[in-house]
Order: sequence, then C-alpha cells, then structure tokens
Amino acid sequence: MTIKALITDLDGTLITRSGSLVPEFDLVLLQLQDMKLSTAVFSNHPHSIVDRKVQLLPISPDLVLTKEDVGVAKGSRRWIDMVCSEFGINRNEVAYIGDSINDMATAVNSKIIYLNAEWSNPGSKYGIPVDSPKMLPVILKHFFMKEHLWYWSVDSSNARGHKVVSKALIRGRDIGIKNFDTELLGWTKSNIDKQVGLFKMSEFIMYHLLGSLYLDGTYGEIDGWTVAPGHTGQYNASIVAALERTARLFRNLFLPNLVCRHRAAKKSAYLRARGEQADFGEQVSTMCLSCEPGYRSKHIKDKTIVVVDDFVTEGFTTEWIRNLLFNAGTKCVVSLAIGAYHDSIEVKSISSDFTWDSYSPVTMDDKYISTKVEWANRNPSAIQTIRDSYSELNE
Repeated sequence: MTIKALITDLDGTLITRSGSLVPEFDLVLLQLQDMKLSTAVFSNHPHSIVDRKVQLLPISPDLVLTKEDVGVAKGSRRWIDMVCSEFGINRNEVAYIGDSINDMATAVNSKIIYLNAEWSNPGSKYGIPVDSPKMLPVILKHFFMKEHLWYWSVDSSNARGHKVVSKALIRGRDIGIKNFDTELLGWTKSNIDKQVGLFKMSEFIMYHLLGSLYLDGTYGEIDGWTVAPGHTGQYNASIVAALERTARLFRNLFLPNLVCRHRAAKKSAYLRARGEQADFGEQVSTMCLSCEPGYRSKHIKDKTIVVVDDFVTEGFTTEWIRNLLFNAGTKCVVSLAIGAYHDSIEVKSISSDFTWDSYSPVTMDDKYISTKVEWANRNPSAIQTIRDSYSELNE
C-alpha cells in the first residue's frame, strides 16, 4: 500500500496571493509526476477563475475540482469521495496539502493525511508541517510511499476473546545503521533530538509510525490515542507532542494521561541488568486509569484506543494497559511501539472471576492471570526501509 494521489489547494499553496506560481513548485510538480502520483487541485472559486490560474502550472493536474463541480464548499467529505472515485483509489491512498481551515476540514473530516503549507500558513497546529515546497516530495516518498510497514506485528486474541493487536516499526536494537541506536535512545530516554537530514529524530520516527498506521488502514478505526507512562509515571514529551498533532489529523481524541502510575515501578531494564526477571505483577500494582472527566464513559466505552510506547520487551506494560481498558469497556486496543526486543509477547488475560475497578489501584493474585505466548510476524524488509530512509536523508 502506498500513497497514489496528492490533492493540493490552489490559492496560497500553489499560487501566491499576487498571482504567480509559488517558488520551487515548478520542479516539485515535475518530481511528483516522476513519482507517478496523480494530482488534483481544489478551489472554492469558480472555473472561470481557477482554470486561468491552473495554466500557470508547468504540468496540468489530473483533476481540477471547484465548488461548482462538488456542489458544496470545502470541508465536506464529498470532495475526497470524488477524487477516490475518479482515480479508483481508497482514502488512505490520498494525501492533501493546503493552508486554510477549509483545507484542513476537508482532509480531517475524510480521515486522510493533511500537510500544512507553512510558506502560506506558518505555525498551524493542524497537519504535518511542510516548511517549503521542496520538502513535500521528501515527506511523501519517505513516510507515505513505502511497501513494508511493520517489522513486528501480532494480531490475535486473549483467553477472554479480546482482540490483541500489537505492532512495532523496527527491532529494539541494532538495525544495522551506524549511530542510529545511540540517536534513537538519546531521543526516547534523554530527550536529545538529533537531526536526520531535514527532520529531527522524533519526527523521523513518528512520521514513519504514522505512515505505517495510515497505509495499513488502521487509522480509520481509531477513536483515541494515549501514551504509556514510563516507570516513574512520566511521559515522553516528544511522543506526547507528536501524538497530540496526530490525533488532530484524524479528528480523534488525544488522552494524554489516560493511564497513570499511582506509584513508581521498578525499571525493567535495571532488573534484567541484575539478572532478575521483570514481573507483570509490577505493572498491575502500579498502574490504573485516570479518573478525569469523560475517561470513565464517553471517551473509553466501546471505543478503539491506540496506546503508544517506545519499546516492547515481554509486553507487560502494554498488556496491563490493554486489560485496564478492556475492563473499562473499550472495544479494541492497538499497541504501537517504535521497537520490539523479542520475537514474542506474553498475552495476559484477567479471569472473569476477579472483579476490579480499572480506575483504582488494584492488588491481584497470580491465580487470576493467564498467559499465552504469541509469536510475532516479522518482516525484515521493513527494517531495510528504515535503513534506506535514514541513510538517504543523511546524505
């Protein structure tokens, strides 16, 4: 799966307010053509105005839509439906770049990727920021035009019949690129955000995660996003910032502190370094759901929630979060991680004989916990995709 079409707004994004082609876009449009992307241009203005401006482009777009064609102003899903019908593609094969609230609403209401043209609307809180036109083909090529999406994935169910979906972008260590592991850990553990070409490491990783999630179609099922807390209860600030923006892309809720630690947990990495075993019970006894308004009802019940963590080992943290959410009435939980250390996870289920409140600290005897080892599907080509992307951007 890959992006097959790009929609672009006309005024401000392609054509300046003074009526000339935005600098760099002559070459960019040719690059997009070489990438075999179909192009569509959107405008609320009538064809009598739009067609004259389109003639300034070095190549003709494959489709030009105005309010006259669609029957309603931008913001309606009908605009995207017409593009998908015309090109014979799905919504997650489309990206949209624009510079206005109307552009954003058109994309967000249709749950397609929105990119913000920073040269026309700098500092927007919506969309992936594109600083200059020449960045557009780079973003599309590296993050939204890739065939291999996940290195590691589990799609199964636990003993209670709850769906278990877990995905990881790469291996947890040693993906075969000099300095990559150090820079990745520098960001995730110490908030040292090194450059990867035009992007920060945080952007490089989160855009790849977003691209994989978008292209595999999972994005269409999501109602809310949250992040797993660290062993002290703190959250990774870079992941939180990226998720907040990502949630807005799809009109989803961002629930930043949905999962909280009521006391610090023993750090699993320290235990392993001392030759001790990490314990699922440590997660059970230190985490519960937040009692913030809405978290007990409308934001959780019968919803699909994505939980993002940096790395997964045995999967104890995300498995306890999954059980907390299922017990609170969540329909589906999707666990995403940057890297996976092991080839399997321990899928945990809590017996129906045990009654507990997900929003309060709990003490649970091991006899109520069942374990099933699930082996992940692994795709080494996905790691090669990250290697190639990282190396090319750093050239």
